Amino acid sequence: MGNMDSKTKKQLLESIEAEARKYFVDASGCHDWSHVERVRTLAKHIARAEGADLFVVEAAALLHDIAKTEEMRAKGGFCHAEEGAKRSRPILEKQGIDAEIIARIVHCIASHRNRSEGKSVPESLAAKILFDADKYNGREILDTKSGIMRWIPRTKNI
Repeated sequence: MGNMDSKTKKQLLESIEAEARKYFVDASGCHDWSHVERVRTLAKHIARAEGADLFVVEAAALLHDIAKTEEMRAKGGFCHAEEGAKRSRPILEKQGIDAEIIARIVHCIASHRNRSEGKSVPESLAAKILFDADKYNGREILDTKSGIMRWIPRTKNI
């Protein structure tokens, strides 16, 4: 599955989205499905501008907070990014995605939380994009008149 056509990617993303949505049934307002959609939209815009792997970025955006609701219930008793990465792997494997692509997606998810903890920091361009999209998603960076996303393309130098 190394060379996927756009139809296959679209079908895979639809399946991944269906699986991810199951984790947001009882999600709180700040990290509900609309948060995932905002992160996904922004991450796709940045990925296109930066030349990142759009499939990896979009799949990671869909799955990045699948353990967030439980982390909040546990009052931070575990890292939702690391747990979400673990839970994402079987979802992706079930889709028949190449192990190398799964590893890239899982890295994005595991490292989207914090850059300074030293454990899982975003190293790839796709991971840096997910990190930025997640952090900036609530800020006013969409020019509502033109519909153009506005951000400083700084991911290459992070």
